[in-house]
Amino acid sequence: MNLEALKKTIRQELPVLLRLDPDFRSYIIEITRGEYAGRDETQDWFHKTLDEMRVDREKQGTKWDEQNRKWDEQNRLGAGTVGYTSTPAQRRVQ
Repeated sequence: MNLEALKKTIRQELPVLLRLDPDFRSYIIEITRGEYAGRDETQDWFHKTLDEMRVDREKQGTKWDEQNRKWDEQNRLGAGTVGYTSTPAQRRVQ
């Protein structure tokens, strides 16, 4: 049997062997463990990433709230002002 035929046989038989033979499945998991992150490590990374995203979203929300407050204040102050412009350079021209 050449290497390609062996690979083909493994691909065909491995799913059945893993499903039917718990000892063989444990053996395969053990020899491949270094090739992938375990469940706990993956879940820890996932939850850490979600927490970071939540914190960033909260910070951005706070920044937007502050900016909206400033815009509201500017609009309130500028609403009754004739010739009101939004930048200092434009105000100097008038």
